[in-house]
Amino acid sequence: MGASAADDATISPAFRRLIEAVRADSLGAAAALALGQPTAASDVARHLGADDVEALIAQGWLEVVDGSASDRCVSLTVALHVFNGLVSVLPVSQAVSADYVHLNSDSFWLLDLAWQLGGTGTWAAELGIGNGVVAAHLTARYTRVIGTDLAGPWMRCAQLTLAANEARGRLATPIVCDVAGGLRPGSFELVVSNSPWSPSAPLDDQGRVQTFMAGGPTGTELPSRFLTQAADLLAPGGIAIVLCFDPIFADGSRPLAPTLRQVKDQGHSVELLESPVMPVDLITPRLQRRMPNLQRGAHVAVVIRRP
Repeated sequence: MGASAADDATISPAFRRLIEAVRADSLGAAAALALGQPTAASDVARHLGADDVEALIAQGWLEVVDGSASDRCVSLTVALHVFNGLVSVLPVSQAVSADYVHLNSDSFWLLDLAWQLGGTGTWAAELGIGNGVVAAHLTARYTRVIGTDLAGPWMRCAQLTLAANEARGRLATPIVCDVAGGLRPGSFELVVSNSPWSPSAPLDDQGRVQTFMAGGPTGTELPSRFLTQAADLLAPGGIAIVLCFDPIFADGSRPLAPTLRQVKDQGHSVELLESPVMPVDLITPRLQRRMPNLQRGAHVAVVIRRP
């Protein structure tokens, strides 16, 4: 597909009407499109109008996949998912690669924790915004939401997700930076992150590290940066929630422990919650081969509170 409006993060009026139809779950043709199913253009046109269908094709949001000009089937060039009334935008299909846009059950656990433990206020941040669905939800409780991430296809998905939901709350702002670079310390009432935490993340078929997984040699090196920088961002009374990996090795060493001590030494309280969405012990045969001295590995949420 050539360059089009769908190559950036602009949502056209026609695409917004389709998003609203998917959100309402009242349009069978839109629901089928959202699930990635080829759908008769005439079925979509009966609900959105023929002009909208033609606009969506011209803008690159729909592509013709089968049929003649009078009886075409079309499919969406992105995938739309609805969660608690908000629309999440993801690639319509993607290989597990360096460019993979992550959204999994742990992201929704992070959102649940933010709802349970956080409150309401002015400033909130998500470090590693991914496709933007967590940040989009935070706008219901916080006036100003910032999401950070490295440059990559996930940032376009985040921009689309946030733009798709801007009428549902306040607009969140995604910015390209490394973890919390450029954000003002001591300013945020809530900081959340689902940091990459896979130990020695595998390479994709082009020899690139799978970015969404890569937590460092022990799976704690990158999460430790998220933890310390999240703690630095907290305003008095603020709370940070960071999902990460907590490995313990046969010699008793626990790589996450020095970071947790550092955060405590700053005067913050630290609590660890074991994940209900991951196995109690994450050691797989493949991970054991990569890290033969690994004795236990748990997926946890580190909850940091600044007095």
